[in-house]
Amino acid sequence: MTATATSTNTFVRVYPTPASPGPLPTVSSLNLAKGKTAANLVTVAVGDQGRVRFQNAAGTAQLI
Repeated sequence: MTATATSTNTFVRVYPTPASPGPLPTVSSLNLAKGKTAANLVTVAVGDQGRVRFQNAAGTAQLI
C-alpha cells in the first residue's frame, strides 16, 4: 500500500472486513506525515466476502 497527498499527519489501518461491527484494530499499518508519500508492505487476511477495509485516522489521503 502507498499513501500520498495527505492533508495532515495521520495513519491508516488495514484489516479484514468483520462479520459484525466491533472495535477497530489498535495498530496502524502505515504512518503518514502531512504532504508526504509513504509505502509499506501490508499483509492482511481477507474477511467476509473476500474483503478488507482501509481506515484513515484523520484528514484525507490517496491510497494506492
